Amino acid sequence: MNIRPASSLCASLFIPLAVGAEAALFPFVMGGNEPNAGIADVSWLNEKPAGKHGFVSVRDGHSVDGSGRRIRFRFIGETERAYVAGMKDYIRDELKCRAPIIDSQASYGGLSGVYRESLNDFIDMHSYWQHPSFPGNPWDPGNWRIMNTPMSSEPRSAANLGRLAAFRVAAMPFTVTEYDHPAPSHYAAEMFPMIASFAAAQDWDGVFQFDWGGVNAKDGQIDSYFSLKNHPGKLAFLPAAALLFRRGDVPAFAAETVLDIPSADLDALSSRANNMQQLWNRAGFGAAESLSRRQAVRFVANAEMAEPEIRRQGDDAAPSPIRWTEGQPYQVDVPTAKVVVGACMGKTFRLEGVDIAFATNASGFASVALLSVDGKPLPESRRMLLTAAGNVENTGMAWNPEHTTVGRSWGRAPTLCEGIGASISLNAQPGEFHLYALDGKGNRKSEVPAKTGEGRFDFAIGPEFETLWYEIARE
Repeated sequence: MNIRPASSLCASLFIPLAVGAEAALFPFVMGGNEPNAGIADVSWLNEKPAGKHGFVSVRDGHSVDGSGRRIRFRFIGETERAYVAGMKDYIRDELKCRAPIIDSQASYGGLSGVYRESLNDFIDMHSYWQHPSFPGNPWDPGNWRIMNTPMSSEPRSAANLGRLAAFRVAAMPFTVTEYDHPAPSHYAAEMFPMIASFAAAQDWDGVFQFDWGGVNAKDGQIDSYFSLKNHPGKLAFLPAAALLFRRGDVPAFAAETVLDIPSADLDALSSRANNMQQLWNRAGFGAAESLSRRQAVRFVANAEMAEPEIRRQGDDAAPSPIRWTEGQPYQVDVPTAKVVVGACMGKTFRLEGVDIAFATNASGFASVALLSVDGKPLPESRRMLLTAAGNVENTGMAWNPEHTTVGRSWGRAPTLCEGIGASISLNAQPGEFHLYALDGKGNRKSEVPAKTGEGRFDFAIGPEFETLWYEIARE
């Protein structure tokens, strides 16, 4: 078979994928949406005449019809599933490994990838909010960009969170082993309160931030996109994330939406629609549902199903612990935790038992989390942790005019943290309350003025206290 690209002539030999009495099947795939190439002068080595071969009619100047995409997905899917089955058997049976096994993140392969990973022990995903892009050479430290906008401003699509939820498989553990809001974003402080609370509500099993940072990282300053060890805006929210997710302060949604996907001819379905979020949307699932219902995919052996179908179950009347609507920040409201993340500065928010009146700042953005440390509802708690942060960046960080890159000019220590101002009033049982500003290690460094009376505890925080977190203690 001869192939004539736009600028040169070459001849190629193709081995048929399948051969029958009167037809042969040749898989032929070219990259790009509209490759500038044609197929001509088709001939058999045994000099049988060219013409109609199976489902493909080969004509001068024309490529194969759409059935080739289906064959491609079948080949890729079958190859990957065979590899997973063989490797899993080897690791489990030959090597006697008892650890849970996966192959890769489920999004590698779209729908085909989710089905492939459903043959393993759990489902894993990775995601980054506005991962740096490199318009020149890959990973060029002097030529990169980030969009530098907050995820908390994207409730319509549920942003990264909704994308991840689309890949969970029913009755299987689900983890996210790489997650980050890369530096030097002005909004990185939103990461842990949002992913931890959403993951808890969706009943996920593990979330891992990528990454802690290398042993040679420069102490006292942010020195890379992902390094956690030197980023105060992320580190300060780790205790809150542990309480929201690991302790279970945010309960899993009572209701669940399952996307039933026919597995009888999965490769044909993949060739038509291989994007998981599009599959959910086409079946009638809206992004707002992910804020009140758990999501899960289920593969069903139903030959009569041609397309995925939505199945809703559970208690729709149960209130959601998460609120995230257009024009409003991301909020969590449960007995032991209150979270407000996003464009909240200059506004007042009334959550159950807690009022927060934010001062103004240049960006209008802040991330705030108030949690009970002893696990009791906030009005009864004897020890609470309040974390409040906004923009965090190095001294002398040299931004371009659009604030989308600093190139190689990451600046120097010390890292500068934007102090968040707010007046806070919370319901409280009788007792003597104290509010302490904490140092970088979480130790008390100074007491902050506060007022107790008539079943309320009132205080104000601000940049003058030079801290990202505060302890509330009742004696």
